[in-house]
Amino acid sequence: MWSQPYCCQFGHKDADSRYVTELGYQWQVKYRLQPAFEFGAQGFGEVGECNHRDNSNAQNHRFGPAIFGKLPVGDKQAFKYNAARLVGLNDAAPDNSLRLQVEFEF
Repeated sequence: MWSQPYCCQFGHKDADSRYVTELGYQWQVKYRLQPAFEFGAQGFGEVGECNHRDNSNAQNHRFGPAIFGKLPVGDKQAFKYNAARLVGLNDAAPDNSLRLQVEFEF
C-alpha cells in the first residue's frame, strides 16, 4: 500500500530524501502564414508538486505573443525558431520575460 500517490515516486530526491515530482504545463497556438514566418501565442506555468499543488499566489503562470519559423539551409536541413514575449499573470511569475528557442534539423 502506498503512503503517497504513485506519481511521487518519480523525480529527484530533496533534502528530506523523498521523491519530488512537479507539475507544469506549456501550450502554443499559431497561424500558419508561411513556413519562414508564423505568429501566435505561447503559455507556460508551474502549479507545484503533483500530490500537493501550491496555492494560487505561489504558482507561476505566464503567456504572450510569439513568432515561429523554419528556414531551409540545405538538402533536408533547416533552422527552426520560436520566440515569445511572456507576461506574468500573477505575483510568483516574472513581470516580463523573453523566450527564444533555435533548432538545427539535419
